[in-house]
Amino acid sequence: MRYLTVEEVVAINFFIIGKYSPNELKGIKEP
Repeated sequence: MRYLTVEEVVAINFFIIGKYSPNELKGIKEP
């Protein structure tokens, strides 16, 4: 087991957002 790199965390986050919320912008959501 190893720690994820920042690039991996971002890539996984984009994948999850794109999969579950395709209509939302990929990134930080505005309040």
